Amino acid sequence: MNPFSMDESLLQNPDALAEQWRTLRAAHHHLHSPDAARRLRVPEAALMASHQGQGAWSLRPDLSALLNSMEQWGRVILVARNGLGVGMVLGSGVCVSSRKDWLVMQEPAGPSELFVQPSAVHEVWLLEDHDAHGHTFSVNAFDGQGHAILRVFLMSKQGREIALPHLQRFETDRVRGAWAPAVPAATLADPAQTAACFSNAVPEHDHCGPTDASRDPHETVIRYFEQSAERAGPVTLRFCGAAVGFQYHGPFGKTSTTPGAVHAHDTGFKLHLRLDAARNVTVDSVHGLIVREEAGGWVQVAPTIAPKPTQTTRRALLQALVGLPALGAVGWLAPHRRAEAQARGTRWLSLQSFVSEIVVALGGADRIVAIGGGQDHLGELLDRPRIPGFRQTSAEMLLAFEPTDLLVTQEHLMPQTLQQLQAAGVRVHLLDPRSDAQGVVARITQVGLLLQKEQDGQSLSARFQRDLAHQHSQAVWATPPRGVFILAGGGRPTVVAGGDTHPGALLRMAGTVNLGDALTGFKSLSQEFLASAQPEFILTNPDGLEGTPPVVLAAPGARLTAAARQGRVIALPGYLLQGMGIHTPRAIAQLREALKPWFA
Repeated sequence: MNPFSMDESLLQNPDALAEQWRTLRAAHHHLHSPDAARRLRVPEAALMASHQGQGAWSLRPDLSALLNSMEQWGRVILVARNGLGVGMVLGSGVCVSSRKDWLVMQEPAGPSELFVQPSAVHEVWLLEDHDAHGHTFSVNAFDGQGHAILRVFLMSKQGREIALPHLQRFETDRVRGAWAPAVPAATLADPAQTAACFSNAVPEHDHCGPTDASRDPHETVIRYFEQSAERAGPVTLRFCGAAVGFQYHGPFGKTSTTPGAVHAHDTGFKLHLRLDAARNVTVDSVHGLIVREEAGGWVQVAPTIAPKPTQTTRRALLQALVGLPALGAVGWLAPHRRAEAQARGTRWLSLQSFVSEIVVALGGADRIVAIGGGQDHLGELLDRPRIPGFRQTSAEMLLAFEPTDLLVTQEHLMPQTLQQLQAAGVRVHLLDPRSDAQGVVARITQVGLLLQKEQDGQSLSARFQRDLAHQHSQAVWATPPRGVFILAGGGRPTVVAGGDTHPGALLRMAGTVNLGDALTGFKSLSQEFLASAQPEFILTNPDGLEGTPPVVLAAPGARLTAAARQGRVIALPGYLLQGMGIHTPRAIAQLREALKPWFA
């Protein structure tokens, strides 16, 4: 903001400023504080100061001390700004470390890192807000002219219980009064200092390739965003502002446009750019798209910049490897053997949907020649032949596909079948069998190593853990609903899920009570069990909803339950019920949404 355009009368009268801010928000429910500050012609820090002690609290501007416990705060959103707009990093368990004169914030093994210059921070405010976006708490750091450098939103209820007492220790004795800049504008940090933090240099304006002269610069930005999303390959995204920046390596996700703006987001980041702020737009095959703004900030999107692993990501990878089960002779290929196999051409069998999902997500679908049942949701594998059976599948049936590799968890096939396959020269990769989040992360690591896509595997693991943590934080009920999972229909026996099954775990992860927790495995139903358990809802597979009434209600004792009397019977897609995998967060969300009308 140009300091000569400030409304000095509002800066001198915090009561009037607070009232105008309230009036503006009443008229525009979704107005963010940066936009409010722009409309009122005051720095954003002045808005905070006008609410000192009334939803805003001044904190000592020691950013390193304030944020040193962020790892315990759960899910957070880190927000950086420059003249083009806003970039956000989404993460859980974010670690804060020092790198020369900068603080670096990164989720272990995550796809993003954000860096901020603590010496540029002159004010920090803790803000409690109630608006159209809900009830939020955020830490807001400003430079000496009141411009926002970094905002940290505390998204986890449990994390706030840790963060707020810690932050309140840094509250100052500042009293509510007129606001004034702390330093001259000429002494503020320059985005050129931030640019030095990136691992690869961004060319100066004169060395950038030209924009296609036949296309409007705004259209160039929009089209490049759309193409990056359509490619579905990894990109490097860099966001550079004064005293703050971040870089992200991973899928570009989805893009959209609104009047005068373009947006992109994936599970690890969000980006909102104002097209009218773009002063220079360049595109070339080496550096991708670079958009610059008047004050020197810029945003870059490029598919060709390889990420430079940090110590954090290497350490996380080693920890994941140490946790893998010993596989012995059937286990995994050494790197040189993997390369030989790829040179010869590989033919993989993947019998379990939660394994195939990882292979597909890491770009290995072309290696799979046959799959087990329950994988129709994977469009990349729709043309692959299905292998019938479960543990009784014979080695002869599997060998008919001439496989070079089998990816499976040990319990899925009989031991003698695995031995016969190995004797026939098939490389058997026994994946981590655990039905929990650690098992999913370990399986992603294993498949990533087999595909020689370790970095992509780390990004996928980070997204899975973020999504799972978010769903856990949402699974809160006033009184947890009590339910059971009954497998029914399809010509199979009707059974109830015990506590050690995936459906049983899914019920717990959604914050509900699994009334079958005391059982192990899948057990035959008795009328006495359901009559005494009295579930408030029944979860079943899609086959269980067939017929009128649904076939699942033909289970012994089912019609005597409150769930049956009140019609509280729901089903999830089969692939979400087969095992703990990268789509489990989606299963938790769908189950919770299905239950909300009855138990919200």
